Amino acid sequence: LCIPLFSIYFHATLSYAGQILDEVSILAFVILLDDKRGIQCIKALISLACLLIQPSLNRYVLITYGFMIAYKLFFMHKSEIQSLYGVRAVLLALTGFSVWVADIVFCMNMPFSLHWAWHILTGIAGFYMIKLFE
Repeated sequence: LCIPLFSIYFHATLSYAGQILDEVSILAFVILLDDKRGIQCIKALISLACLLIQPSLNRYVLITYGFMIAYKLFFMHKSEIQSLYGVRAVLLALTGFSVWVADIVFCMNMPFSLHWAWHILTGIAGFYMIKLFE
């Protein structure tokens, strides 16, 4: 519930505090998806360092974690329905990532932004990730 609220706050205010709240909530979700405590601690330390030292690196840390989760989801098949959830989550997240990159690269040449599509696609992917771990 925190991710959409903080994301709305950030995009409504475009403030630095909103950006940090948005990114921290996403990082917390990503870190909690990992079931290994040692990996969670390492991710948390890397994320905290990026937030404090160079906040502009957060997007790359988030994308790296996203690819790590996508890899894990692709090879974690407990049942047929979970396999379906995993494939859907990965495809939606990769499509959202592609839209995000296209928006950054072609932003100046487009009459409108595609940033909203990134949020919708990754939000639905997040839903499937949560369903996968139920």
